[in-house]
Amino acid sequence: MFAVWFLFVGALLQVVNSNPHVQTGQGILRGSVQKTWRGTTFLAFQSIPYAEPPVGNLRFQPPKPGKPWEGVLDATKTHVACPQVAIFAYNTTTPESEDCLFLNVYTPKTTDLLPVIVFIHGGGFMCDDANIDLYGPHILLDKSLVLVTFNYRLGSYCAFGFLSLEDDVLPGNNGLKDQNLALRWVKDNIRSFGGNPDKITIFGNSAGGASVYFHIISPLSKGLFHAAISSSGIATCSWTLAKRGEANRSSRALAHAFKCPTYSSKAILDCLQTANFSEISDYILKIMASPYEDSIVLRPVIEPKLPGSFISNHPVDIIKSGQFSQVPYMIGITTNDGAILSAGIYNDYTYTARLNDDFEDMVSLFFSYSNLSSKQNISRQIRKFYFQGRTVDNNTKSELTDVSIIVVKLFYVTYSTSLNCIFNICTPYHVICRKCEAMKHLLGNEKIPQEEVRKMHHTKILDFVCNVNLKANDLLNFQVHVQQGALKGMERRSWGGRLFAAFVGIPYAEPPVGPKRFQPPSPTKSWNGVLDATKCCASCPQRNVFRKNDFAIVGSEDCLCLNVYTPQVPDRLLPVIVFIHGGGFIAGSGNPNMYGPDILLDHDLVVVTINYRIGALGFLSFEDEVLPGNNGLKDQSLALKWIAENIKQFGGDPNKITIFGNSAGGVSVYYHLLSPLSKGLLHGAISSSGIATATWGLAQKGEAKRNAQRLAKYLNCPPSSGDITLECLRKISAYDLVRQNDKFMEFSYDPGITHKPVIEPKLPGAFITKHPLDIITSGELAQIPYINGITTDDGALKSPTIYDNYSLVERLNKEFDHVAPMILHYDHHPSSKKISAKIREFYFQNRDIDNTTKTEVTDVITDALFYYPQRVTSRLHAKYSKQPIYFYLFGYRGSVSYSTIFGDPKHNYGVCHVDDLIYSLSTSAFRDYKPTESDIHMTKLMSTFWYNFANTGNPTPEDIDITTTKWEPVEYNKFKYLSIKRDASVEMEQHLYEDRFKFWEKLDIHFEFDKNNRKDEL
Repeated sequence: MFAVWFLFVGALLQVVNSNPHVQTGQGILRGSVQKTWRGTTFLAFQSIPYAEPPVGNLRFQPPKPGKPWEGVLDATKTHVACPQVAIFAYNTTTPESEDCLFLNVYTPKTTDLLPVIVFIHGGGFMCDDANIDLYGPHILLDKSLVLVTFNYRLGSYCAFGFLSLEDDVLPGNNGLKDQNLALRWVKDNIRSFGGNPDKITIFGNSAGGASVYFHIISPLSKGLFHAAISSSGIATCSWTLAKRGEANRSSRALAHAFKCPTYSSKAILDCLQTANFSEISDYILKIMASPYEDSIVLRPVIEPKLPGSFISNHPVDIIKSGQFSQVPYMIGITTNDGAILSAGIYNDYTYTARLNDDFEDMVSLFFSYSNLSSKQNISRQIRKFYFQGRTVDNNTKSELTDVSIIVVKLFYVTYSTSLNCIFNICTPYHVICRKCEAMKHLLGNEKIPQEEVRKMHHTKILDFVCNVNLKANDLLNFQVHVQQGALKGMERRSWGGRLFAAFVGIPYAEPPVGPKRFQPPSPTKSWNGVLDATKCCASCPQRNVFRKNDFAIVGSEDCLCLNVYTPQVPDRLLPVIVFIHGGGFIAGSGNPNMYGPDILLDHDLVVVTINYRIGALGFLSFEDEVLPGNNGLKDQSLALKWIAENIKQFGGDPNKITIFGNSAGGVSVYYHLLSPLSKGLLHGAISSSGIATATWGLAQKGEAKRNAQRLAKYLNCPPSSGDITLECLRKISAYDLVRQNDKFMEFSYDPGITHKPVIEPKLPGAFITKHPLDIITSGELAQIPYINGITTDDGALKSPTIYDNYSLVERLNKEFDHVAPMILHYDHHPSSKKISAKIREFYFQNRDIDNTTKTEVTDVITDALFYYPQRVTSRLHAKYSKQPIYFYLFGYRGSVSYSTIFGDPKHNYGVCHVDDLIYSLSTSAFRDYKPTESDIHMTKLMSTFWYNFANTGNPTPEDIDITTTKWEPVEYNKFKYLSIKRDASVEMEQHLYEDRFKFWEKLDIHFEFDKNNRKDEL
């Protein structure tokens, strides 16, 4: 593959005196040979269509990828600009057209893969374009890198890129979605131009800088770039984001001007799609009070939470949640950024006079807070601070310029040149205008004097682009030496304010890519120098089907990392908790935004979280020696081995390691108790709402092979389940592998767990080769203390999703015999119809399933998937283990619940699946969570239980002071459990859901293996 690449580039670069050709995914391009200002030869490919023309029915719609072309496309000419109003002097001559979605690629002569800069132009979302004479490569291409520039649809005076009714018909942000599609094109094609698709830096100025940050926080752009630079603009600026209702009002005003019907959003859209584009721009200009008043009429918005949304939460909320791209980031301003506004005002004295006379209203318009009720008070404070009560006149240019400067100063441009006159606001007054100087010094502009540009120093910014592995600020400069090398961590604070050290993104295995895909993990290799452990690694490829309206496929196959959090580095050795995330073996991550250590680190603990492969990448199995399966579990086992060998360096006790998991993580925990690969690596275990004997936690014989063959067929690979099939599947992108999971789903996301743990053939390195109950009853399970528990309403994992879409409720009612086996995971059973009839009679008394049966639907899911298999297995475990097993029922519902995440935020479904985890691991799922006193008490109670258990093997040792209740172990003939109640009290009880337990015991569908031998014990 690489040999072919080098031959191709070599052939391309031999054609220096004619036109070079490049093959892309759409077809062949013919470019031109040009020179930088210093005489370096480079290749230019211009006007490449990355999207279909957004005209006709595609106007105001998200972009569609450009279609392939036949023959050779001429990429030697400049392209048109998107419709706009030329408010700056330098962009007055470029022709305009709606057919404007083009990009340009500039590449030096090289056979090496080079870092890539993708530049996003500014212009306030209302003007500018990416043509070579405006933002050219003539400076940057003296460095060894590839430059890409592109057009995107604009807003404000033009509307085409940012028109929004803030609803599902016209959600908005199409200009940002254009940018996203351009980035996808770059990711897919840049290798053909000599660019490294794994070293892409996005870089923008002004509105382009704001766009860069929008990409950092958008789920659509995750994985498309690896570093980012914003100059004089960020997504949290008041001018970059529309207030709620603003876009809708502007869009309806535009519709009214065109006499469009406004009775529905669809009617508005249909009408405006037929309007002449020049008339749209002319109208918007007429409604502007002045050239600068409220000038960003149409701009980015927070969209409804719909498939394909670019951003559906406020940027600050996304930042706080940690759900943004973890890439190096540079941000900066110029010393006089505010001159973009002040110079225009001082160019027309009538504006200066009006500003002086009507300061409160004018300034609120300039700085986008005119909608605030307190705007007059804010304006008075601004005038007092900056002008000390003086008249606004020619003596206050500097003060007015200062008002609008963003107070972020990481790098500066302090050199005043004739670049000031690139704006249509050149004035004899000495106002230094530097808004775009930083960009013009980096991107050659043919309309700016070259000699002055050559004097500028831009090395530091280019160094950032070419060396994106920059170190974060050393807070405490924590360093730890593990077997593979040195690590540098960072400082964080716990829930209670305690300092601790965090080491994140530590690789424990080689990236499972290429020939290592679908193979057991290989231990990571040693590294040289100090590894930066301050940045999280990617989650493993996935789409989280459990989160409402989450359709994004995210992650990277290079994901086998772990995170270590320790209160000291090191002092005395502390007990260790290793958390294994849930997510149905198809979703989830160990990264701190998902499951953080902030609660547990109030105790003297070391906490570790891990990533492991999920979905087909982690659990595909042919049930043979070619692909036995369980690679996700083998990843976990290798991580546990790494922890046992290295945790002492972090202050952790390798002889006090407790594994803790929820849902599929709880299932995984129990598998480690049974697997020979994990023996000796752990000393305590906790399973929350999941166990290896659950029907959804173990594939039936032949099930994994059938699903592997279906997957192969969907991807046009031979379904033979042999080496040929495996090789074919290795060539499929991770994105396409994940995407196929939707094809297995028939009812909501069921059956969603298509690839899961299997009983492997008896081969060297097998994780598990016998049924879990066989291993338990043989006494071969790990002899360590164990806690197991459920929530009162674990079934609310699924019931909110069902009731959030009433058509699913109706279908469940009408097709119960067909749907219930999928939901409850007994669709493999030959008597599934009879079983369904018995279930319907017991839980619903043969009533209709409707809005009055939410509780019953939740109960049946709770019992079938969680309560019954966990209670049965706990009894057997108690009989065959020499160590105690504890059981709990979590019945406390606090001020937040995961039922709002899974589907229906309007109704109370009780104590949902994963709700118990809220009180031991921090999460960004609830951004506005403000714990009540009762929540705080529950947090202290649960975290204390887990600390005590990790430290002593007993959740309630004699010296515990948070409760007087002693948690007693389960006995084989006496099922005792700790009841954690709705009022946050705790009590030991027996006889949990006895009538429901006896029903499932008689139904006898869970443990069909070797039924004659096991029936009495079960």
